[in-house]
Order: sequence, then C-alpha cells, then structure tokens
Amino acid sequence: MKRTVCVLLALALCLPLLAACGEPGSTRGVQLSPGASERFSEADVRGAMDCAMARFRKEFGGCTLTRLAYSEAYLESYLAGSGTADDGNTIVLLADYVETETNTPHTSRPWVLTRADAAAAWKVQSSK
Repeated sequence: MKRTVCVLLALALCLPLLAACGEPGSTRGVQLSPGASERFSEADVRGAMDCAMARFRKEFGGCTLTRLAYSEAYLESYLAGSGTADDGNTIVLLADYVETETNTPHTSRPWVLTRADAAAAWKVQSSK
C-alpha cells in the first residue's frame, strides 16, 4: 500500500513535466498559400499541406507554424537542382514557423513530400 502511494505521488509530480515535453507544434492560425499549379490539383496541394501540418504538430513541439506555401517556381528549381524526375509525385512546400519560447523565426524552410503515385497519400521526406 505504501509503495503504491509513493508511485502515485511520483507520477503526480512528474506528469506536468511530461505533458510540457509532449506539447505538440501549433498550426492554429496558419496561413495556407496553395499558389497556382499546372502540375497539381488544388486537392493534391491541400493533401500535401495537411500531411505537412500533421507532421509539424507531431515533431515541432514548442513551435508555431505561421505560413505554408506552394510555389511552382520553387518546385521547378528544386527538381532541377536535385536531379529528381518530374513525375508528378514530388512536391515542395515552404514553411514559416516560430520557435515560441525564444520567438526565433524560421522562414521559407522547404518541406519535400513524395507519394507512390497520383492516388497515394503524401509522405514527408524531409523538413528543414
């Protein structure tokens, strides 16, 4: 009985610390700028943005996503520079976010997403 009380007390004291460490990244109020595209439909771009925001919430605790944009010109530049084939299954989004605690901004960070084919879901390959 005494041991159970000690364990419960220890958990009660540690729980606020664990909750703070697991705080998700915030996408509340994010400005979405899907841009015009000849390669992708609005649904394709929005699907990629939804995927990126889900990853942001999961992996960027203590940060707030302020803007997420698609630029066809940036994608063309990325494809040419990386040697990636333009098969319609790679998209690059540009993210602006702020580290909430230090108020440090990060602008135009590229997020590369790919999919197996036009019917498949997007997956984040890299986020800087």
